[in-house]
Amino acid sequence: MFRTVVVNIGERMSVKDNWLVVSADSEEKRIPIDDIYSVVVDNQRTAMTIPCLNALTCSGAHVVLCNEKHNPVAVVLPFNTHYRPLNVIRKQLALTQDFKDKIWDEIIRNKILNQAKVLELCGCIGDRIARLRELAQEVVDGDSGNREGIAAKMYFRSLFGSGFIRMNDDAVNAALNYGYAIIRSAISKALCGYGFNCVLGIHHTV
Repeated sequence: MFRTVVVNIGERMSVKDNWLVVSADSEEKRIPIDDIYSVVVDNQRTAMTIPCLNALTCSGAHVVLCNEKHNPVAVVLPFNTHYRPLNVIRKQLALTQDFKDKIWDEIIRNKILNQAKVLELCGCIGDRIARLRELAQEVVDGDSGNREGIAAKMYFRSLFGSGFIRMNDDAVNAALNYGYAIIRSAISKALCGYGFNCVLGIHHTV
């Protein structure tokens, strides 16, 4: 059990001779069921047979179902079997606040450095780029000083003008939200595919 299978073009999933069969039009792909750790179904047109679900879960695999926005919304788990993702969830629950703060610091630090790089590539004012890099080094203790928010305000106004407000209902914000939704769904699918529960975050809870 080592393979994570993402189904985004297959229209039918079935099982034959202990192989998972994913069919799309005239094309057919097969994966040995015993090799599968998880299956992420990210296609609203995909039909899955009950024998297919039984075969996957009996082998110990779990099946993640995504909605029309490509975000995971449900997981089909094996019942009364040794199940590896249980250990993942236990480890998630055991994370200390100090450890989560350190992870969050690293995420925010790199986020701000990436914002500085974007401004640099766009030819923005050099002192703002330097200030963003300073803010990245000031991130501490789960970003208790909210360097993320300060950097974001500077970043967006450098890109879109001093009057830009991130939460306004306009074309720029709509495009940003669309891009973020794609990135979020990709990350969520990857995490769920490896047994992580995205409800158990490290900082944001909504």
